[in-house]
Amino acid sequence: MEEVSVLRALAVGKWAVGYIERRVALASDYMKTLLNRCDLLAGTAFVYVSRTVDTGRIRNLEQGGVVPGQIRSDGSIELSPAPLQMLARYLCKKLRRHAPALLLAEDLLCLPTDPCVEQVSPAIRVVCSEGLYYYARDNASLGQIEEVILAVDLAYPPALLVVAASPMMGGKSPISDILSTLPERGEVKTIVTGVYDGESFLVWNSKTS
Repeated sequence: MEEVSVLRALAVGKWAVGYIERRVALASDYMKTLLNRCDLLAGTAFVYVSRTVDTGRIRNLEQGGVVPGQIRSDGSIELSPAPLQMLARYLCKKLRRHAPALLLAEDLLCLPTDPCVEQVSPAIRVVCSEGLYYYARDNASLGQIEEVILAVDLAYPPALLVVAASPMMGGKSPISDILSTLPERGEVKTIVTGVYDGESFLVWNSKTS
């Protein structure tokens, strides 16, 4: 809990919208169909940052060194797990609040036929429109939500996490049926992308979120 306490959720202005738009532009056609219906300028956004960070660095969304980390013996940096923990708790609450809802992420680094797929639990992965996606329903455990966040490399520019709500998600509808209707009937409540060279996250919420 001590690590989490050194971070804060800091609101960012409309200037951050361009950062999200650049990542949406690199997403799959499936994700674009869903996300291009969002009015990004009408929403609000925040980032998880260190409480002691110089405010002048907040706008440098593509530069690292904003969230505390430790130097390993080999000289690499071990990033703090705190942003992931904070994000998972936040998304868990969002999913419950907007139920029936779904947390969805696409994997642009791994194809459905690649061996790397087997490293991810079948409970959180699905193939849709020839792409590989990770998901968690609104009744998912906190651990399962963390699995989804870890499964997709949010430091990779196009990678996004989306919380979408739709009446079609009610009951025990198969995930394949939900995903087939989501681009046309789903409402995006939250978009998450990596910032600060993979150290933390930017969270955008719709005005109805």
